[in-house]
Amino acid sequence: MTTRSLQRILRSLFVIAALLVFTASWISPVDAGKFFKPPATYEPGSWYVGATPDNLYPNAPVILFVQGLNSTAQTWWDNNDMYELAYQNGYQTAFVQLYDAGGTARSMWDNGRLLANTIREMYATFRKPFVIVAHSKGGIDTDAALIHYGAYPYVKKVITLGSPHDGAELADLAYSSWAGWLADILGAKSDGTYVLQTGYMQYFRQLTDTHPNAGKTPIVTLAGTKWGSFGSSYYWGGLYLSQFGTNDGVVTVNRAYHPNAPMIAVGGWNHDTIRKGSSTFNIIRQHIPLLTASAQTVTVASVAPPSSLTSSTLTSLASSSSLASPSLPSQLSSLSSSPVSYLSSETINRLSSSFSTSGTQVISTRLSAQTLRPQAVLNGSVYVRGGDAQKKVIETFAVEPSVQSLSLSWLNQGGVKSFTLRDPQGKVQYVQVSCEIDQEWFQGASVTQAAVSHPKPGMWTLEIEQSYASPYLLLAQFASPLNDKFQAKQGIRKWFVTLPDAAKSSIHGAPIWHMAALKYTLEQHTVKKIDRFDLSGIADGTLLELPVPQGLKEDSSKALINYTVDIQGYDEGGFPYNRTLIWSSMP
Repeated sequence: MTTRSLQRILRSLFVIAALLVFTASWISPVDAGKFFKPPATYEPGSWYVGATPDNLYPNAPVILFVQGLNSTAQTWWDNNDMYELAYQNGYQTAFVQLYDAGGTARSMWDNGRLLANTIREMYATFRKPFVIVAHSKGGIDTDAALIHYGAYPYVKKVITLGSPHDGAELADLAYSSWAGWLADILGAKSDGTYVLQTGYMQYFRQLTDTHPNAGKTPIVTLAGTKWGSFGSSYYWGGLYLSQFGTNDGVVTVNRAYHPNAPMIAVGGWNHDTIRKGSSTFNIIRQHIPLLTASAQTVTVASVAPPSSLTSSTLTSLASSSSLASPSLPSQLSSLSSSPVSYLSSETINRLSSSFSTSGTQVISTRLSAQTLRPQAVLNGSVYVRGGDAQKKVIETFAVEPSVQSLSLSWLNQGGVKSFTLRDPQGKVQYVQVSCEIDQEWFQGASVTQAAVSHPKPGMWTLEIEQSYASPYLLLAQFASPLNDKFQAKQGIRKWFVTLPDAAKSSIHGAPIWHMAALKYTLEQHTVKKIDRFDLSGIADGTLLELPVPQGLKEDSSKALINYTVDIQGYDEGGFPYNRTLIWSSMP
């Protein structure tokens, strides 16, 4: 053997050794017994092993943490003591980066497939099952991984924290006709937000809850009830969601219920604090099962791969890198569209009325999950407006006498230079104004907020000078008894909107005015059409009927419809009011 050949062999051995060292440091614990933070990388599919505690529970599963929309694995240890508390209590931990870590939120189909493959890969290292603790959309990604992509044998339990298992009304808002300009420029429209619309999640639940793998892994859920005070980062979202019920600033309690799982705790957390160890780890710890000797090994012969899905449409969807809007399988299309019962908002409000910031209410696990599913019912407390890029904007809206308080949220890019609010007499109202940066659905948007107590009835004017020409979204929210008189319920291939009793048109010589904007999307999120219906002159007590849009009658099963219904009318005293109802549905 020549010297040159020996040098080549030595160089090759050096490279192999370096690669082995790199691989080991990538997935294996270092300095066992010492707490450390995993390396900061954002590559989708990468995963990390947490520090191994000196007081390791040998018969405890590995806690695998799964983050939510637009988030990364770092959310479990940056400004969060969840990982550290798990370590201190003797648990081995693991973390994974999903596609959102790469900068673009992806659907539960993409993230679920990636998570399932990663779980199998991680099991080869740990040789013991996992308990998944998932925050927000991570709970839905986990559902897809375990049920549709067959990873359930590797997971002994799932604990979700503020997960919108039945969809998110803020996703409906992002895809509404008024929010589109701002959502587009902020990049708020992604596969991840698209699939969280309540209409799409209804479809996902139908596919998932009837799947043969559904229910094979126990699930428990937690939900929060706090969204802060005026000017806080979750205030505007919580205020908007308050028309749908108690919420954590991003997800309502009703939507956080999983159809196959009990809600084990409803507590005084917002959407951020619910994932903090100091808030919820003690509850999580009580629901981590210990493993028997036989339970520490996984039998994988029964794992159903993604190809076992019988719907060719869903298989195509799952294997696609981009999201389409598939048709319902024939066995699901005949499901009843009548509303199901749920834990009423009065009950939730009663449960949460005594919560302090750290308070927790444990809900009985005997409550049937099916009795906790939300109805398709809306409350009308908001008037919504939006527009394309402008520097100076003037918006007007009506306030009826029964309004106890008026709250305004202005979302845009770059903030505002001036915020002028005029009452019906044209007098400038000097109000406290706050500004925050949204970190959730309209990530990066500047949110300017103001509030007026007991506003005068009549037409109000808001004059805004933005820092520069930017799309905008205005939410005017009214605390008024009139709100409870608006309802929307789903029928078969149509929706019915109930309106308040109105004054007779002869009082003002003008009819009540209604405008419904129905925006529907087909494949690849493309807006095919916006149908606008002039529904003026609806008689008192008559239901406003919204049929499936004309263009969808031949192939309506492939569409997701986003409804935006603007209502201008008069109350029983003849005073004008404005409201906007927003929701989504699949026909």
